[in-house]
Amino acid sequence: MQERQQQTEESGADAAQGLASEPTADAAAGTYQSAELLESMGLATGDPGQTDAAAGQAGDVASSGPNPTGPESAGGESGGATPAAPAASGGNTYTVVAGDYLYKIAIDQLGSGLLWRAIYQANRETIGRDPNKIEPGMVLTLPTLDDIITTNTTRSIVQAAFSIRWGVDVAREPGARNVEIDTFRRVHAQLLQLPKSHVEGTWRRLLYLNDSTGGYMSHDGEFGLGEDVAGAGNETFGTGGLFLDDDISAGATVFKLPATSLIGAGVAVTVGEGDDAEQVEIESVNGERTEFTVAPAFAKNHSAGDTVAATNNPLRGTPWLEAVVRHEIAHAIDGGVVDTSGFTTSLGDWHATSDFDTWAGRMGNPWATNDGSEISDTDKAQIKSAIDGLRTAPINASLKDSVAADHAINTYWDKDVPVIEAAKPMARNGGDYWQYSEEYYGTNNRFFTINDYYQEYHSFNSQVQFNQVRSYQTYSPAEFFAEIYSVYYEEAGTAEDVQLGKLVPVSAWKSWMDNNVASTGQSPADVQAAGGGGPSRGKSAGVSH
Repeated sequence: MQERQQQTEESGADAAQGLASEPTADAAAGTYQSAELLESMGLATGDPGQTDAAAGQAGDVASSGPNPTGPESAGGESGGATPAAPAASGGNTYTVVAGDYLYKIAIDQLGSGLLWRAIYQANRETIGRDPNKIEPGMVLTLPTLDDIITTNTTRSIVQAAFSIRWGVDVAREPGARNVEIDTFRRVHAQLLQLPKSHVEGTWRRLLYLNDSTGGYMSHDGEFGLGEDVAGAGNETFGTGGLFLDDDISAGATVFKLPATSLIGAGVAVTVGEGDDAEQVEIESVNGERTEFTVAPAFAKNHSAGDTVAATNNPLRGTPWLEAVVRHEIAHAIDGGVVDTSGFTTSLGDWHATSDFDTWAGRMGNPWATNDGSEISDTDKAQIKSAIDGLRTAPINASLKDSVAADHAINTYWDKDVPVIEAAKPMARNGGDYWQYSEEYYGTNNRFFTINDYYQEYHSFNSQVQFNQVRSYQTYSPAEFFAEIYSVYYEEAGTAEDVQLGKLVPVSAWKSWMDNNVASTGQSPADVQAAGGGGPSRGKSAGVSH
């Protein structure tokens, strides 16, 4: 949930909005110089078939040129026109009246004069070779904003259409590139697959971030999107990357792994691949989390090095850009459109606090030792102070080495004291602790972390730990919701009969999303298909951790 205050450099769509001005006095008087003006701005006056490079240049000039008047007004008697329905509903037409010209029509009907060229391209057969010559009575087909976004080849025009379609500004950080056409299209396509109430009016700006593969959604609705997200390819989702540490013979009921907290009791796993694969369910785990007892017994032989993966949460590559969009929209609706407390608190048993004793109390017996020795109040205070320092200042080093040799931390280092065991991976891995979720300490059916960004102690139930769609879901309650939301809608739009939430690994999580998230409204894509339409927070972790 990291918010950022950035200086921004406004780009095309914002400029286009500011150029929605009345025609010049000369134009109003009937002396039209639009063809010459467009030529002086580097714009073609009659040939929509110019090269893509020229079109791109023309669009950018149009968004920053001085007092553009657009193509020539229609001659004849003066008069007004009733505005068409919102362009996003599709299939609208507009009848030209006296005083019209394409730039004005684009402002009135599509929301930006920059889109005049899209109108011309859609009506070239009607208008003819010269876009300056439109006549009263001409019936023009208005392209939808969706069509402009998905088919136009001029970046600034696509940006203007995107900005109007979703009701957001588009800007970029100093040094960042302009948003590419393909990025606009991919973001747009993903937004169409999410419920309308989630994506319209819940955010206000798309800010392109310099040299970043992540994103964020600020509390005031700014969606920061890294300029390198689109080119980042796929990110790995699911639980896997585990390999048998020893051979298994048919009839065995135990398998061994290098120590890991990624799977545990109640989790179904698939051991092996292809014809050699079989599924078992973990019944219990030893204290070192290296030996896993299963049922039923293995029916096949397996070799050390064979894969072990969560059956209901398989490894897969997911396009990162679309995943980031879904993740950040989840933050945009968290606490507003959707009350997520029933998900995070009730189903995930998430608890966040700045109080050490409250956090430790959720461990059951936080000061227990493996030899039964008692820890004095003085030593407890010393241990507490050292661990509390991690909440505000990560050290990225061994907790043992960060204190004096005679410190109570070192006195009880090997005595399996729950609060010390929970703090060990937090100290070692610092602010990136979530990337090493297999090292988390768990007890009392919960796992425990320390988040220096929020300066909080966190805990959550074993179901959250053992069903990680990405390890980032263990970073905070809001990230848990955002990651599951992203997976819930991952396959939306991929097929007519796709079941939303099929990839969510826990049935109770899916049911909650069905009843509390998907029920908030159809996706805009569904609404459009039916003939309608119209125009706490957080950050996505970077790719490839």
